[in-house]
Amino acid sequence: MKKLKNTIIYIVLFFLLSLIIYNIKDIIDIKNSNSDDQLTISYIDVGQGNSVLIQDGDKNMIIDGGDRAHSSKVISFLEQRNINTIDYLVASHYDSDHISGLVGIFNKFKVKNVLNPDYTKDTKIFRSYKNQRDRSKAKVIIPRVGDKFNLNNSKFTIVGPQTYNFSEDNDRSIVIKLEYGDRKFLFPGDAAKESESAMIYSGINLKSDVLMVGHHGSKYSTNDFFLDEVNPKIAVISVGKNNRYNHPSDKVLEKLEDRKIKVLRTDKMGDIILKTDGRRIEINHEK
Repeated sequence: MKKLKNTIIYIVLFFLLSLIIYNIKDIIDIKNSNSDDQLTISYIDVGQGNSVLIQDGDKNMIIDGGDRAHSSKVISFLEQRNINTIDYLVASHYDSDHISGLVGIFNKFKVKNVLNPDYTKDTKIFRSYKNQRDRSKAKVIIPRVGDKFNLNNSKFTIVGPQTYNFSEDNDRSIVIKLEYGDRKFLFPGDAAKESESAMIYSGINLKSDVLMVGHHGSKYSTNDFFLDEVNPKIAVISVGKNNRYNHPSDKVLEKLEDRKIKVLRTDKMGDIILKTDGRRIEINHEK
């Protein structure tokens, strides 16, 4: 009887171990996916800025456009992929390292829909952005938490900010959760701890497989509770090499390491391109 009991225990343990290994392998697949039915997310290396291109079939979405110095790179990146139309253009917030490159996109591509936050900024780049946006005749949407949008086979939901009345512009960043099959991706812009805390206490589901680390890995973002709520397997940091802000902070990198989260950085890897068939996530990068 004891021998039978031990045998059953070994079988159960073997099954659980096999399931864990399968699930880990099922999520991350380095350069090994051949499916044609894929979502492609490109974290473009724009130095100390943000720009992400999302392609789902013939539908395209761009979140931020980097700074002025990298505007031509973003445009070239899109042209190389034969993109003519942007179905959704998202300005997460109005800092120059996020919206400067969007001005050029309005000039070069047809833009159908624009999502931007509900505040203004007294800067030259904001005025240029607003002028080009209005000339484009794109539909302008001020998104609210819970708003849902479809991008071909994927969908995305607005999960932040809880209010546009935060005192800091960074906390007014539009936060997007993108879903394709079983895989989920979170884009928090430069959202800092106040916005992160508001999202947590709202009870909204932030769980995602891939987190674009907020504010380029600044110590003012990615608080412990927020990171635990998102619980990602992969973290992508868009950051400039040897930048004057010392991003990403050692504190944030330690948090990611302690949780055994795979870290991908544009300053070390160049353009980072993730592809998913809804189950596996394939990782490619420039360098």
